[in-house]
Amino acid sequence: MRLLSPAFLSAATTFAHLLLQLNPVSSAFVHTSGTKILDENGEPLFFSGINLGNWLVWEGYLMMGDFNYRTHTQFFNEISAALGGDDKAEEFEYQWRMNYVDEKAISDLKELGFNSVRVPFNFKLFYKNDMIVDDGFEFFDRVISFCRTRGMYVLLDMHGAPGECIFNPLFLHHGQFFRNFDNFS
Repeated sequence: MRLLSPAFLSAATTFAHLLLQLNPVSSAFVHTSGTKILDENGEPLFFSGINLGNWLVWEGYLMMGDFNYRTHTQFFNEISAALGGDDKAEEFEYQWRMNYVDEKAISDLKELGFNSVRVPFNFKLFYKNDMIVDDGFEFFDRVISFCRTRGMYVLLDMHGAPGECIFNPLFLHHGQFFRNFDNFS
């Protein structure tokens, strides 16, 4: 039986610890009891939410139906080629993330009656060049702050996780973490 490496366990523990440090809406947490989701006060909670897809993970089918760029990486590579380099593509990506979801968008969603947002994100917001980074917290902090002031919940979804969840040649370039046995002991 192979175990996860101490480095990976340390990184995962650090990531979980950082997420737990986020200030919740109140001093209690949303939790479950049997098959029910309960709010901070122990009352049944129904999430009436919307997905903030294509914000922190680009997906081709959300790009106006363009199926030529099915993955975030494919889309990024095309932007890099069009703009003349990864540095310009990274700035484009950063500006996209800073402007695609803003305070007005969250305010509008609240006015439409939503009480939550789902935030799909890619693990690469926290892992670059084989190192743990905290880049993604800038975006998390903003959306959580926007939602907190409006009494809305944020559901974080690591939609692009290391490894792969399906066998598809289009996705083989994604996180090779679990294919490299050096990451296990």
